[in-house]
Amino acid sequence: MLAQPHPAAHGDIFMQHEHDQYDDSQLQLEIHFASLGLSDEAQPLGGEMIVANVAFPSGENVVFHHSGFFKGPQRFRDQYEEEPDLPMPDAVMRANAAQSSGCAGQWSPRNLLLSELLARHNMESGVAATVKFPWLGLQVRFGPAVSIAEAKTMVLVRKLLSPAVPVPEVYGWRRAGGQNFIYMEPPAPEGVTLASRWSTISEEDRRAICGELRNMITTWRRLKQPDGVNAFIGSVDFSPLRDEIFASEKQTAPTSPGPFPNVATLHSWIATAIGSSASLEGRNHPAEELICHVQQRDAVDSAPIMFTHANLHPGSVMVSPAPSRPRVLSILDWDQAGWYPVYWEHAKALWAASSPEREGWDARYLSRVFEGI
Repeated sequence: MLAQPHPAAHGDIFMQHEHDQYDDSQLQLEIHFASLGLSDEAQPLGGEMIVANVAFPSGENVVFHHSGFFKGPQRFRDQYEEEPDLPMPDAVMRANAAQSSGCAGQWSPRNLLLSELLARHNMESGVAATVKFPWLGLQVRFGPAVSIAEAKTMVLVRKLLSPAVPVPEVYGWRRAGGQNFIYMEPPAPEGVTLASRWSTISEEDRRAICGELRNMITTWRRLKQPDGVNAFIGSVDFSPLRDEIFASEKQTAPTSPGPFPNVATLHSWIATAIGSSASLEGRNHPAEELICHVQQRDAVDSAPIMFTHANLHPGSVMVSPAPSRPRVLSILDWDQAGWYPVYWEHAKALWAASSPEREGWDARYLSRVFEGI
């Protein structure tokens, strides 16, 4: 079930349990999945389209009490009088301070002060932080730039496309102090990023990885926008796009990036953003750089709208570690995902791969990943 958390007093990592409140949106979600004949283990393959009719839980504070976190190993019941709850935001920030200072688990006045300083830094810089609770099988991503749309995207992909597209399970989300907190399963704890293995794997394994990624892109492109909704470009919860190219501090477009009713409106918005930054010294607007990576015929107003990861690169792909052959274990970094023009996935992957440390990935292998799709 879903529960809306009640405020709790400051204390240990495990705060008081939240009272269960059955949410109608969860009932709608379960009915929809039942109608599809899908479960967490289902694999919707084949050429059929998959309608993204997902009624996301409402509210800024949601806990999935039916998730794997609350069905964890017996060690939970061996160590605690009650089953542990998801850490409250203040406990997450204290853990972040302790881990950052190298004193994990030690709640000292120094760490409390560091927690406040880190929170202030995160708010001012807009960065996202990640705190790991390995003994709980839990990872928390938080910060002012973290969006609940990211959590909802992961819920959608896991429910509709797993295991064809492997993503971490979301346990819930909360909001406190102007920051969002996403509670999730650690992404493939036994894995490593493709970026860390890329230079050491064989040509055969590189091609195999490209094939796996191509199949996953093909799978999530089978998602279709919800029934009864006019076509749009935006995040899965109808909020604005969160692609990093729109987040430039020097971007002065007059409106937020979406949601847009069609591709033509997106292109007009980009043209305005490019024009507003044209006077910047020696610097192209990121959107202009991205558009340069696609053929002019692809970036047309009639381009179809597709579900898009929008941040696919070797650092966002978890693979099995050496000495085993690399196989994709999980896809990460769904914070920029949403509904985009069909060309966006490939163009954004090329744009992201233009950094020197990923040399060769774009020149030789991205064409394999996107071959035929």
